Amino acid sequence: PGHRRRGPFAIAGVIAVGIAIVAAALATTSSPATPDGPPYGILRPTDGGTEITIPALWAGRKSDGSMVGGLEPATIWVGTGATGGFTTDLASVEAKGGGPAWLAASASAAVLSTLYAGTDPSAAVVRFGIPGPIDGPSAGGILTVGALAARLAVPLDPRVSMTGTISPDGSIGPVAGVPTKIRAAQAAGFTTVVIPLANRMGYPDGGDTAVDLVDWGRSIGMTVLPVADVGDAFTAFTGRPIIPAAKIGRAHV
Repeated sequence: PGHRRRGPFAIAGVIAVGIAIVAAALATTSSPATPDGPPYGILRPTDGGTEITIPALWAGRKSDGSMVGGLEPATIWVGTGATGGFTTDLASVEAKGGGPAWLAASASAAVLSTLYAGTDPSAAVVRFGIPGPIDGPSAGGILTVGALAARLAVPLDPRVSMTGTISPDGSIGPVAGVPTKIRAAQAAGFTTVVIPLANRMGYPDGGDTAVDLVDWGRSIGMTVLPVADVGDAFTAFTGRPIIPAAKIGRAHV
């Protein structure tokens, strides 16, 4: 299933300096920017932790049955808590109209990113933010990648977006409307879209015959990268591999 828009259409010292240098470098490149905020993928030290904004793709149907897509600039903040105990703060998301599937995806992203990073879960805090109402599970993958990047202080390539659900074992699951989301990413200025491996074959532009979306993406000037799990997705956004610091499995989530 894809996202459905509802309603009308502290890191200090060396780490902070490193983040500032990377942010300045990426800010000089031509890349998509959030409508009223900082560029996607840039790490921002704030409130004793690190914040990042990620582009969550969505797709749905208009009243005439045709597909429409777009993206939601979602924010993720990670840090540590003074009182102890793993905390996922979804209050802002609920207040802005985040639906149950989005809330579940956010909670899963918080847990998995903490395990992948090797952070002590008894002190980890993750909170999320969205600008308006949205629902659906297909941002689970990019929410996990974003939270992991913030936790490891690794910026994301601002030219890359993603769609795909997140599973308890870290695998990226299939979603609906992938060609529409690729078109939406292209319209917003992105050059690359990470998709679930299970969605490599699709039906772009209302066609009746399944085509390889990697080839189709290339034909419209887009790079489409199918991935199997969070590790693959993280590498697509950062250029560096990652091995989970903790054993990931259903028993841990």
